[in-house]
Amino acid sequence: MSVISKEEQNKRELMARIKALTSSDELITRVIERAGYSPPFAKVRITEGFSNEVYRVKTASNQELIVRIHWYESPYFAPEAWALTQCETYGIQSPRFLYLEQNLPGDIPRSVCIETVLPGRTLHSLLKEKIILLKIVEQL
Repeated sequence: MSVISKEEQNKRELMARIKALTSSDELITRVIERAGYSPPFAKVRITEGFSNEVYRVKTASNQELIVRIHWYESPYFAPEAWALTQCETYGIQSPRFLYLEQNLPGDIPRSVCIETVLPGRTLHSLLKEKIILLKIVEQL
């Protein structure tokens, strides 16, 4: 019997959650087309978060979008849409909601939103990089 570290156990649990919360390519394409965009040409799952299923999508007409799907609760994104609109009102750079659909058909309630892509990197990746740099400095 092998013993796995807490870190490895957490990683396995996250990967299992991500695998379980994966919408079909067909569903994602239908939502993008219902929002008035051309079908996806390329799609990359962003796995840094785990409360939503998140994709960076490039459409056949070369538009870049973020598609977020929230499972088990619908409606979900409306308060966030309001908050981001308030940010825009005050000149704070934030994603803009382009499309919001609540109560996707299926056994499990889901909400989906399509947002603009912001330039730069995620806060999670910057914090992770800082932690790695701090560990390197500690070893010096």
